[in-house]
Amino acid sequence: MPFPLMAAASLAALAGNLDCENNTANVVDEDDEKKKKKETKSTNNVRFDEANRINNRRDMGGASSPIRETSLRSFNSSEDNYESSSMFNIITKDGSVHLRRSVRKESNVDPGGKSYCKATPTPQGYIDGSFSSGVTHEIRPGAGCFVLRYSLALLAIGTMDGLELYETRNYTKVFHIPTHDEVSAIQWLQPNMDMGGNDDDDKSSSFPTYLPSQQLLAFGCLDGHCFVYLVDSELLEVEGSVSLLYSCRMDGQVRTVDCCCFCQDGGGTCGGGGSTNTKTSSDPTIVVAFGDKSGRVILISFDYRSLQQLDTVECEHNEAAVLGLSIHQENGWIARCTKHGHVAVYQLQREPPTKISLSISSTVPATAVHFGKCLWETTREGPILAVTFSPNGTHLAVGGYDKTVALIDTSVWATFRKFQMTGTVNVIAMDPFNRYIAVGCRDRSLTLFDSSTHMKIKAFQTSGWVSDISWWKPNVVDLRHGGQDIVAFRSNRHLVSILNLQPIELTNIHLSSRHGLDTALTWSADGRMLIRSHGATVFVVDVDQNFQQVAYATFEAIVIDVIFCKTDDMHDRVAVVDESGNVTLLRLLSEATPTSNGRKTLLLQKEATVMVETGVRTMAWSPDGSIIALGGKHRLLHLMDSSSLARAHESIKLEGRLWDIVFCPSDSIDDEDVYMILALGDYTCIALNKSFEVVLRFLRPSTARCLAIHPRNHDLLVVGDGAGTVAVVNTKAAEVIHEIKAGGGRINALDFSPVGDYLVVGTDDGHFNMYLEGLYQFAQQIPCKGFAICARFSPDGAHLALGSAGGSYAIVRLGPFLGIDLVPLNVPRGNAGLPDWALAEVLYRSGYSESFLQRHIQAGHSDNIRRLSSILKEYPTAVFAFDRSNNETFFDTALRIRRPMILKLAITVLVDGTLEKRVDSSILKTRLPQQARDALVDLIVNMMNPQLVTEILSSVIFVKVPYGQVRSVRHAGTFEKSSPSTADPWGSSLKDNKQDLLRMLLGFSTESDQHEKNLTPAVLPLPGLGNMEFLSALLWKANPDAFDNAAMGVVLRVLWTDHIRIIFYLDFFLCLCFYGCWVALIESNVRIGSWGDSSYKPAKGLAVAVFLLNTVFGVKEMVEARFGRRSSYFRNFWNFADIVSLVFVYAFVAYELLPPTNSENILVPLAVATTFALTIKVISYLRGFVGTGWLISVLSANFTDVRGFMFILFAILVGFAVAFRVLFSQVNEDGFGSLRRSLLSTFELVTTGTYEPSMLYEAEWNVLGALTFVLAVTCVLVIALNALISILADSYARVQENAVANRRREQAGLIVEYMTLLPVKSRMRLEEKTRWFHCLLEVDSDGTLLLGKQDWQGGLNALRKDLEELSNESREQNQKGLLMMKNELYAELSSFRKETLTLLASLSAEMKELKKGQSRGGITLNGRNVVNAVNAVRSIGEKTAKLITKENT
Repeated sequence: MPFPLMAAASLAALAGNLDCENNTANVVDEDDEKKKKKETKSTNNVRFDEANRINNRRDMGGASSPIRETSLRSFNSSEDNYESSSMFNIITKDGSVHLRRSVRKESNVDPGGKSYCKATPTPQGYIDGSFSSGVTHEIRPGAGCFVLRYSLALLAIGTMDGLELYETRNYTKVFHIPTHDEVSAIQWLQPNMDMGGNDDDDKSSSFPTYLPSQQLLAFGCLDGHCFVYLVDSELLEVEGSVSLLYSCRMDGQVRTVDCCCFCQDGGGTCGGGGSTNTKTSSDPTIVVAFGDKSGRVILISFDYRSLQQLDTVECEHNEAAVLGLSIHQENGWIARCTKHGHVAVYQLQREPPTKISLSISSTVPATAVHFGKCLWETTREGPILAVTFSPNGTHLAVGGYDKTVALIDTSVWATFRKFQMTGTVNVIAMDPFNRYIAVGCRDRSLTLFDSSTHMKIKAFQTSGWVSDISWWKPNVVDLRHGGQDIVAFRSNRHLVSILNLQPIELTNIHLSSRHGLDTALTWSADGRMLIRSHGATVFVVDVDQNFQQVAYATFEAIVIDVIFCKTDDMHDRVAVVDESGNVTLLRLLSEATPTSNGRKTLLLQKEATVMVETGVRTMAWSPDGSIIALGGKHRLLHLMDSSSLARAHESIKLEGRLWDIVFCPSDSIDDEDVYMILALGDYTCIALNKSFEVVLRFLRPSTARCLAIHPRNHDLLVVGDGAGTVAVVNTKAAEVIHEIKAGGGRINALDFSPVGDYLVVGTDDGHFNMYLEGLYQFAQQIPCKGFAICARFSPDGAHLALGSAGGSYAIVRLGPFLGIDLVPLNVPRGNAGLPDWALAEVLYRSGYSESFLQRHIQAGHSDNIRRLSSILKEYPTAVFAFDRSNNETFFDTALRIRRPMILKLAITVLVDGTLEKRVDSSILKTRLPQQARDALVDLIVNMMNPQLVTEILSSVIFVKVPYGQVRSVRHAGTFEKSSPSTADPWGSSLKDNKQDLLRMLLGFSTESDQHEKNLTPAVLPLPGLGNMEFLSALLWKANPDAFDNAAMGVVLRVLWTDHIRIIFYLDFFLCLCFYGCWVALIESNVRIGSWGDSSYKPAKGLAVAVFLLNTVFGVKEMVEARFGRRSSYFRNFWNFADIVSLVFVYAFVAYELLPPTNSENILVPLAVATTFALTIKVISYLRGFVGTGWLISVLSANFTDVRGFMFILFAILVGFAVAFRVLFSQVNEDGFGSLRRSLLSTFELVTTGTYEPSMLYEAEWNVLGALTFVLAVTCVLVIALNALISILADSYARVQENAVANRRREQAGLIVEYMTLLPVKSRMRLEEKTRWFHCLLEVDSDGTLLLGKQDWQGGLNALRKDLEELSNESREQNQKGLLMMKNELYAELSSFRKETLTLLASLSAEMKELKKGQSRGGITLNGRNVVNAVNAVRSIGEKTAKLITKENT
């Protein structure tokens, strides 16, 4: 026996000799205890469910008698037989599931029998087959219960007379710990698991070796007694497997308990960073906390090695009752809530406490754990009944009488989300894998919220208060199929329900079948066995053995149909009909001797075989199992006795081919009631009574191929026809109450779920569709290979078996959640499609497959993008749903797919404020902003779609900083800042805004400045907008319009003002010094009149200064270009000008200091070129000033726009220069003596109009010269130059339209230029400081941001955007109007079609009656007009039927 178990046994023996009333840990006088209990009865306190009944029981003497010595007894099932209730459900319009009870009695197992139905235990399915309710088991404790808690292998339920332990496979009671009063609080702790297990590599570890099955069980009672037991779940039948470690008695009723393994090193808790490593310098301590009604909280410490009690410390004593405790082990936090609405969170500490110690010893050991400092506290309205930490410690959930559940962000201790409930919140339970939040309320509901979207996804209505909820955390982690979705809850005083919250899922199980239409399936009555046909063989598969084959039988021909009998005592009977018309009766038996693995071998035994007729298509058992009905293409209904396969009734002649047979499942049927219904090939369905007489007949517009009767409402029949329509018929009223258009092709399969809340339909289009009962709205679509032929729900509701013509059977695992991947992307909404509650479940639940939005992204078609845009507008919170199997989010999928429009939709919904308006919590606390920023960079760099980038950045707005405080400010101004986090960077003061303070000090404040404004901190929702990588991508890959938005305006202003401007001023000052030295150098050379004279000392000194400054700028350019590795550097004109100026300066200085012969011929043109280059360099710096930056943009645009014009003008000048040289070279040799002179003179003549009149008269060809002169002046001076003015005007207008964008683009270029000059570490620090950009914005009285345009973007630009918005709105309204008209027209056409079909059906029925009468001789049509009329009506009916069939197909 392990050491902890031996220690526990010794403690148990010691505890057995001590009376609990005399426990020295809590010595209470018995008379005083009685007085306190009398006072307690008169006080007004928070009571448990049915508190009056508890008090009555206590008044009968239970509370005054001393607690008896703890004794344990094994549960004997033969002593405590009881009836367990089963449950079925009704799904309401809002999607909530109402649980209803129906009593069933457990049947005894006969292990010695050979019959399968007597030798097999009850399978693990849903109660009454109601998989939508999710209830797999129900436990009815021997006495009333209120609390429960799961461990790894046990479920503990607190009852009025003790604690009951149930194993978690079949939920059989295995132990009972008696108490005097009701158990009111339970908690488990497994030290081995909670401390990370044993480390085999750590040989020096002193921690004990706990068995996986050993757990601590702590519970408290309403009489104040507290107990701590050590339980070995695998050895419950062995004496000593349940040992008492500790017991004491508190002053009031014990209301709550929690426990953990706590260790602390130097003030930090064990695994405070998320680690639970056992290799700590200090040993862990097991801590158990109890809270009672008198306001006391005690912490009981146990040694982790020996489980010896170390100390009991009273840490809190409040006037209000403590109603809830929650401990988060990794962080060492304990949360407490009280009756007065007070919630507080404390840090557990191991230092000696300062309050009263209840330890046996007089001194408190150093290992005692007690409350440390208070981390957070608040007071809410009304008592708080529930408080719990999330498994990862990031959230704290609080709920109570205020009917809300508040989620607290533990990083800042502020509320970030609230769930409004309809009743008092009794309990909140977090899924141990952090997937769901379960809330139990007094409105008799259990509500589930998804932890990723924080939206309601499911509601279960129960028969009583949900007072406690417990999730099962199994030892083996398989989140897809490991039972991790099991949750237990107390649904009323005498009922505990077990839910299996798995979704509907298509499994990987595929069973082979014959290709074609001959496929058949049938389930056994308990849902454990499935029989399938495969050609001429039927196979039996066992569900418990993962659908492995366990038996088979072979026949002479292909099997057409196979059916299990569902009648009691005949569950092992199977009827089979083959293609040859042979009907065979089989019996499924089990061998008496089990195999080596304990399982019994099954076999199919043939009881009888009879030949009926060929061409049999369908077969059915009667409800009592006495008759087997079958028929087919020979238009005969055969009724066979099931015991001998003899004919029970003569064959009944039918009017058409028999397609399907269904019996009314009711046991009590009158002679005139509907007994069976047949689908015939003449478009009719007939209902027969017990005498096999026709009592009802109704027609369909196409062949009725399959039937199904509702399992609970037997008057409800569904009929599937050959036109793809399913009709819901009320057989009592003989009317069609609903029609379902199931798809293209014929309806081949119909089946109701065991409780009738789902209908599955198989069609020729290769899909099985599932519809919800009621309005029969679409729910799920399951694809298959080929035609969908047969579908069968298992009676226990655990599975759905599907057969197709593609050669395989598929198995669908059923559950209360809809399968996200089984909802088609084009599913309609409204009455014909998915209901709103189901759509919300599909959109907001994060499952182990792609979310609904991710599936749209994967499809990527234009229709999917339109639907995705529509969903994001209406359900923006759905972007938080993700794929839990690989943790891929919506943005991860968008980045992986990399389609521009999808990225645009994904980013826009995040940055345009939609999520902030719809969600209480801030998106800034998630990783979505970083993902959106990465997607934006990918869109800019790799996809190069400038227009989408501009649209995204234009939609970016500020969102409120999480938990930011509104402050009142009197002076005006813009408060903008950057910070490394989303937290409020201003704090409690605004002293950092030097601009506004300077305005106040200098007295420039106006009357508007004195107006008080309410400002709140806001932040741009995208991080890293000031990152050099992002700005560079915008500069070189996006349009200038990308900077024309408020977001980039804030980014550039903050970067420039707070970080870059000082560097720019220093650089500009050096540039001015450089330019001044250059001018002085040139002036000195011109003054002395000798270029390159090195003897002139001032010129030499200036040349050295110019050389040094040029070297400084050369180093700057090299760093900026990353030594030539930065390709984008050379695409900038200003950088190119800097390189040219550097080369020219070095060349000039070289010639100046080391002048060669005739250096003047080189230095003069070099000086001119260098001067121009340096002038351009100085002009480039003017981009950094507001007054000149836009002018630089105008000039740049002008030079760009006139490039083509200059080529044309030069060609014109060359042409006229040659002509003028020919005409005027002899009379004006100075102006036109050479081609060079002619070019200059022509330029002067045609641009300024300056000329000598004598030149025109003295020329030899004076008339031709005059005409040429007029033509040149007209072409250039009048036409070309006016065209140039128009071009420049248009260029200016265009630049003015985007003036803000162009100015910011130039500023962004300077910012990127200076960021590249910074060292890598300095740049990284700068980027970290500017990760988030903040602004103080005005808010209204409700706290809503008042956003407005702060920058003028040009009149034409603003007008264009307004027109685009109006155009988009008008387009959307037109589309909505057209859609409404289309729906109305479709509804009218459908109504007309139904009326026409009804009229034709009545007319056809009358004609058939007339024809029958005529054939009997009762009616003679002698008149010619009558015969013509009859023929005309018959012709009209045939043509109309053909048209309707054509329309349906």
